[in-house]
Parts: sequence; structure tokens; C-alpha cells
Amino acid sequence: MIISTPKINSVIKLRSMKIFTSLIAAVVFFMTPSCKQDQKQINDEKAIRDIILQMTEGFNKHDAKASTQMYTSDADFVNVRGNKYTGAAEIQEKSLCALIL
Repeated sequence: MIISTPKINSVIKLRSMKIFTSLIAAVVFFMTPSCKQDQKQINDEKAIRDIILQMTEGFNKHDAKASTQMYTSDADFVNVRGNKYTGAAEIQEKSLCALIL
């Protein structure tokens, strides 16, 4: 026979609530990204958008230098025809040819 009193029941409920609250706190802690990560992601996204905008504006102005200045000396570029160009100088040269046409 199990003896149940209001005091025992309240202790059991209190322990259960503490365990439940601890579990919820742990889940929230590990599932919530830090503000620092959020700011880094925002900065990264802005940098990517700025590069895309710079490239698009340069291309629309038929300016090969402006549309390719973000490429490095070891960059690889494959155009829509499947031609592969390596390095900033070659990418700029081939882009100039394409923009002239």
C-alpha cells in the first residue's frame, strides 16, 4: 500500500517541476544561437550581397574591370558555355571580350 499525503505529493510535484524546468532551460540554451553568431552571419550576408551588386553593376555598365575586380589570382570561373578561366587577369580579359560583343 502506497501512502500518499499532500506534503509528499507537493514534494514530488516540486521535484518534477525542477527537472522539467532544467530540461527546458538546457534545450533553450543549446538551441538558441548566440548574438555574436547572428551578427557574423548578418555581416557575411551583407558582404556577399555587396559583391553581387558590384559585379552586376559592372556587368550592366559593360565594365570588365569593375565586374571582375573581386576575383583573386587563383580564382576559377566557368561561364554559361562551360569555358573555364583561371585567375583574375584571364577572367577580366575574357569578360572584356564577352562585354564587347
